[in-house]
Amino acid sequence: GMQPLHWLCGSELRDPRTLHLIIDAHLHALSTADVLGLYPIHWLCNGRVSVEALQVILEWHPESASLQTSKQQLPIHLLCNNKRVTVEILELMVHAYPAGAVTVDEAGCSPLHMLDPAHPRAMQLRQVMINAARGKMSSSSLEDQFEADDESPPQLVSKSSILMGDGGDVVGVTGKVQELLKAKVVSETKQLMEFTSDKGALLFVSSLGTVATTRAACQQAVSLLEGLRVQFEVRDVVINKEYSEQLRRLSTNAGRDATLPQLYVDGQPFGGTAELENAMHDGTLAPRLEGVVQAARSSVTGVCRECNGKQFIVCHECNGTKRGRGGANRAHQKAAKDGRLKCSACNEIGLLPCFLCKPVEYDQWMATVARLYER
Repeated sequence: GMQPLHWLCGSELRDPRTLHLIIDAHLHALSTADVLGLYPIHWLCNGRVSVEALQVILEWHPESASLQTSKQQLPIHLLCNNKRVTVEILELMVHAYPAGAVTVDEAGCSPLHMLDPAHPRAMQLRQVMINAARGKMSSSSLEDQFEADDESPPQLVSKSSILMGDGGDVVGVTGKVQELLKAKVVSETKQLMEFTSDKGALLFVSSLGTVATTRAACQQAVSLLEGLRVQFEVRDVVINKEYSEQLRRLSTNAGRDATLPQLYVDGQPFGGTAELENAMHDGTLAPRLEGVVQAARSSVTGVCRECNGKQFIVCHECNGTKRGRGGANRAHQKAAKDGRLKCSACNEIGLLPCFLCKPVEYDQWMATVARLYER
C-alpha cells in the first residue's frame, strides 16, 4: 500500500524539514513502490514539485531519478508532463540522471514528447532536454546561445558603379541587383562545398509516390551510396521546400537540369542514378569518390531515434497542425484562437529540423522563433 512518504510527496502540505524527518525514519520507503507501481519521487514529480523537496529525495537516494513506473516512465517523464515544472527543477533532474533525457516509455515517448507546448517556459524547458540529449548539461537560453555581434555586410558595390549627380551627391547605384543575386549564388555554393568537405556527399531526392519512376530512382541512388559505405546526407525536397529551391539554384548555377535524384560531391554536381551506375560499370566511380569520408559501418544501418532517419520531426509548437499560438501579442492571440494564425516555428507542412541529426539548423530555426514571439 501507500506509505507515509508516498502520501507526503503527493500532498500539498510538504516541507523539506518534514521530508528529512520522514525519510530518516523510513529510508526504505524511497525504494518501495506502492500498489500503483509508483515510488515517492513519482508522486513528487507528478504534483506540486519544488526544487527543495526534489533535492532532499535525490540527496538521500540518488537512484530515485532512474526508477520507472509500471508504464516504464521515469521521474523526468512526469516532470515534463507537469505544468508546474521549472527550468531549475528540470535541470536538477537531468543532472541527477542524464540518460533519462533519451529514455522512452512503453508507448515509445521520450521526455521531450511529454512537454506541454503551452507551458510559459516551453522554449527554455525544451532546450534543457535537447542539450541533455546531445550530451550538454548547460541550458543557456536561446537568446544567449545565439547572440553574437553582427558582422559588417560585404561590400558588393565598387566605386565605379556609383552614379553621382551634378551637385556631387550619390543618386543611384548600377548593377547592385545582379551583384546581390550573384553573391547569394556564390554563398550557397560555398556553404554546400563546406558541408561536403566535412560530411561527404549530398543527395537530393523525392519521396513523393505520385511519380513512381522518380521515387524508385531516388531509392536506388540511396541504396547505391549505402552499398559503397560513403558518408552522405539525403535532402528530401518533399519534406522541405527550401531543399527544392536550393536544388534549383545550384542546378542553375551549374548549368544543369534540376532533375531527381541529384548527387553533389565536393560542391560539384555528380549526376543522378544513371551517372552513378555508369561510373560503377566503367570503374570511374571510386576515383570520383576518393575524397569522400568513408562512413562507419554503424552509421549506414543506424537510424536516429528522434526522426527515424527523416532528418525532420513534428513541430513542438503546433504538433504539426500549422496553427499558431500567438505569443505575447494580443492581436496574434485572437487570430490564433480563431484559427487564422499559422505557426511560425515550422515549415510549410508542420515539420522542424531534427535536433539530433541537424542541430545547427534546429538551433538557428528556434532562435528565430524565439525572437518572433518576443514581438
